[in-house]
Amino acid sequence: MSPSNALAQPVILAVDDEPTNLQIIRMVVQREKLDCRLLLAESAEEGLKLLAENPVDLILLDVVMPGMNGFEMFKKIKTNPDWASVPVVFLSALHEPEYIKTGLEMGASDYIGKPIIAQVLVARIRTVLRIRQLTSQVLLRNKALEDINKLKDEFVSICSHDLRSPLSAILLICQFFQETLEGKSNYPTDILLQRIKNQANLARRLVDSLLDMNRLEEGQRVPAFTLFPVKSMVETCLEDQQPAIHTEGLTVEVSLPVGSIICYGDREMLAQMVRNLLGNALKFAHSKLLVEGRVSGPLDTKGGELLLDIANDGPTISKEQQEAIFQKYFRSDRRKEGMGLGLFICRKFAQAHGGDISVVEREDYPTCFRIRLPMIFHGDSLPDLSSMADSQVMILTASKTQGETLESLLLAAGMVEVNHLQGDDGWKEVLGKQPDIAVVDLQASADMYADILKAANAGAKKTAWIFLGGREEQETLASLGLSHFHFLSSPVNPREYIDLVGKAALLGRQPTVSA
Repeated sequence: MSPSNALAQPVILAVDDEPTNLQIIRMVVQREKLDCRLLLAESAEEGLKLLAENPVDLILLDVVMPGMNGFEMFKKIKTNPDWASVPVVFLSALHEPEYIKTGLEMGASDYIGKPIIAQVLVARIRTVLRIRQLTSQVLLRNKALEDINKLKDEFVSICSHDLRSPLSAILLICQFFQETLEGKSNYPTDILLQRIKNQANLARRLVDSLLDMNRLEEGQRVPAFTLFPVKSMVETCLEDQQPAIHTEGLTVEVSLPVGSIICYGDREMLAQMVRNLLGNALKFAHSKLLVEGRVSGPLDTKGGELLLDIANDGPTISKEQQEAIFQKYFRSDRRKEGMGLGLFICRKFAQAHGGDISVVEREDYPTCFRIRLPMIFHGDSLPDLSSMADSQVMILTASKTQGETLESLLLAAGMVEVNHLQGDDGWKEVLGKQPDIAVVDLQASADMYADILKAANAGAKKTAWIFLGGREEQETLASLGLSHFHFLSSPVNPREYIDLVGKAALLGRQPTVSA
C-alpha cells in the first residue's frame, strides 16, 4: 500500500484486545481534535481484515493479545507488499527494555508503554503521520522525476534514431542538388526537390506525433465537439492522400453512407485519425485500399454508430500483435518507418469520443482497421431552432471547450442570441440579466444552489434553467422545487440538448410553468 495523498484525511487502525484501551484511544483522538478517521479492532485477525479493506496510514498495535499477538501480526504486515510501508507504533504494558528493543529492531516506528499517556500518544501520532506525509510527497516527486527522465530518454532515443534518418536524407539530397548546380553532376532537380519534400514531411509527422502524445498524456488535447458530415470529412482525408496513392499506383475502393449522416465529434481530431490510418495503409498496401463506412443501429435521439473500415491488401497482422500494435512505441516486424506512436494516438482519439479502433478480419482484405464512433445522426432529423432565434441564451461552464461546444450547437441549430460565460463573474452576469434560457454546468461553481433558487424565484421574468450534471446534482435540484427547471446528464447528447433548449424556449414564453 502506497502512502495516501497528503491532502486526504489520514486513517488510523488501532488493534487491542481490551475494549477499554480502544475507547481511550478514541477519546484522545476526539478530545485533541485530530483530523483523522479511526478504525478499531479487538483482535489481530480483525485488524488484518480491516487492513485488507481500507487504506491505512498508521497502525497502533498492542503486543499481548490472545491468538495472534502483536509481534506476529507485525510480521504479516511487513511481509505483505501492500502494507509493508504502513508505519506501526506498538502500545504495550510490556515496556521492559528487551521488548522495546525487539519491537524497534523489527521495524516499528515507535514503542509506547501502557497505561497510555494522552499527551505522549498525540505527539507520537502527529510525528508519525507527519513523517508519513513527507514520505508520500517525496515518493510522488520521485515518481514525477522518474517520468521526466523516462520522457527525456525516450525523446533522446527518438531524436537520435527516427528524426535522424529523414534529416540525414535531406542533407544528402541537398548535397546532390549542390553538385548539380555546380555542374559536377546531373541529378533531376524536380525529383530531388520532391524527395526533400517527402523527407521533410516525414520529419514533421514525427514531431507532430510527439506533440500529440504529450498533449494527450498531459490532458491538454481535449475534443472540441461539433456536428459535421461524415462523408465530406472522409473524402477530404482521401483527397489529402491522393498524391501518395497516385505515386504508389494504388486503386482505392470507397463506399460511404449515403444521405446526410452527421457525426458529433472533433472534426480535426477525427480527420487526423483517419489520415493516420490511411497513411499506415499506404505503407503496406500491395495494389489496393478500401475505405468503407456504414451506420450501425437506429439513428434516433441517442444516435447510432459509425463503423469505418480502412483496409489494404498488404501483409496480415498476427493475432499476437493485433492488440500490441496500439501500445505506445510498439514496433512490429511490418514497421517501415515512424516511432510506433501513430496507432497509439489514433486509438486515444477514438476513445476520447467514446469509440475505439481494432483490427478485424475480412475475407477480401488481409489487413483491416475498424473505427467505431458513436453519436451518429441523420442531418435532416436535427431540430431547427431558427424560429426561436430571438431567445436569449446564456451558457455557464467550468470548461471553455465545453462552453464553446454548447454554444456552437445552438448557433448551428439557428439560434442567434447565445453567450458563453465562465467563472464567478459569468455566474453573476447570468443572475443579473436573467436570460430566457440559462444552461448551467453544476461543476462551474462549488456552491451555487442557494443563488439558483433565489434567481429562479425572483422577478417577473422567469428564466428557463437547464442544468448539466450527474444523478446526485439532479436529486439536489429536484428538492429545491424550481419552476422552469430541466436537467441534462453529462456527457451531453447533442440531439437531446438541442431538443431540450427548444422545449425550454417554448416554456419560457408561457406565463407560468411548473417543474
